Amino acid sequence: MDRKRKEILVLHPLSYVSLHLELLDENKNKIGDASGFVVMRLGRGFVLCTNKHVFLGDENLKLEAPNKNSPSSVQVWFYINDPNGNLTWKRQIIPLHDGHGNKTWFCHPFNPNYDIAFINIEVEHGFDIRSIIFTHETFSRLVFPGTRVHVIGFPFGLTNGPNAPIWKTGYVAADTTIPWNNEPVFLIDCETSDGMSGSPVFIAPHGNYDPEIGITLQFVGLYSGRVKLGGKSSDLYPRLGRVWNPFSIEETFKNNGY
Repeated sequence: MDRKRKEILVLHPLSYVSLHLELLDENKNKIGDASGFVVMRLGRGFVLCTNKHVFLGDENLKLEAPNKNSPSSVQVWFYINDPNGNLTWKRQIIPLHDGHGNKTWFCHPFNPNYDIAFINIEVEHGFDIRSIIFTHETFSRLVFPGTRVHVIGFPFGLTNGPNAPIWKTGYVAADTTIPWNNEPVFLIDCETSDGMSGSPVFIAPHGNYDPEIGITLQFVGLYSGRVKLGGKSSDLYPRLGRVWNPFSIEETFKNNGY
């Protein structure tokens, strides 16, 4: 009698890239969700990249010292290589401050408005790390108004299964040659939400095709939240999201010696 063959679950390659971050207070209670991804830096190993406001607990990036809204640590769910083909995750808790209260993560040392942050990670045995490959040299040539974009993250902490991400799809909403608010940011028209801060953003360049997985998507930036109109109490959101381009991320790494 034939035995029933076990189905091996396989995700889209880029679904392995986006990681679920759970923000914890000093008592390890969950106080929020975010998204992130891993970048490999030559000679420095792997780092986890997300938004500065995620680690600060302040969307305005004005916080000088931790307060009650600031996470004490971040719990990251990493994929595990499972020889049986099961989709498995393992959590790793990473402190955001050392024993003296100094932050253990990095941001742009000269421009406090850059909503980009990263922290060193320890890759444990069995972790299936899918790191981002930077392609900033082709960014200006590939990204233009109307280009379809994919934001891969965890809206309101929502996961597909235990910890796989959700894909949101939209379009580039303005010319990327004009910096938004004089910053290396471009706008996307996409229905995003809380929990997606720190998500990697991809496009599908025309003619870039892989016969095994179909369209090959290319990394174009770091999602950092929605555009809001009016004052602090306003609820006017014109369905536009902000994306920091690869040049700004590379600049943040290099200005920290990475």
